[in-house]
Amino acid sequence: SWKMYCDPNCKRIGKAKNCKTKFSPEWIDAASLLPHDILVFPVNTRELATNELLSQDHELGELIFSPEFWRLVGVFLGDGSTVAKNNGRAYNTNIYMGPSKDGVRKWLEEFAAYQLGLNVASRFRSETNCWITTLCDVRIATFLRGFYNERGEKQIPLWVESLPKHLQYELLLGLFS
Repeated sequence: SWKMYCDPNCKRIGKAKNCKTKFSPEWIDAASLLPHDILVFPVNTRELATNELLSQDHELGELIFSPEFWRLVGVFLGDGSTVAKNNGRAYNTNIYMGPSKDGVRKWLEEFAAYQLGLNVASRFRSETNCWITTLCDVRIATFLRGFYNERGEKQIPLWVESLPKHLQYELLLGLFS
């Protein structure tokens, strides 16, 4: 476990080497953060090289370098799910969007159909006031399954920190669209 040799409230800040009090950071909800709280997290300074990105366990080939693809990943993280057959293999990706996201939905449909060549279906569900856009592609659905943890919750894997910054930017753009 990670330890720091000083409590943040210690009067000897800056002389932590000599302090005998051991302090370990604790996990708290983001909603519980207060002004002047200290966030501790590693900063990744290494980007995945092209050959490392291609060697990841996926079947996407050059698509993995597309900024638009990473925007799609972000939209999925915010509003999507994968659909699996009985054998557990993912085969479709569904994206759920309210009417206020029509621009994102139209971009998604055009990108998936015309640039990726996928079968795309969108339908409006009046009972939920929501559009469901389905992308029919086993490769993409399988790749996106890697963004779930063992409890079935979506998360961003640590290796995404090693993507080139412009691809990370696109992922965040999609996530917050």
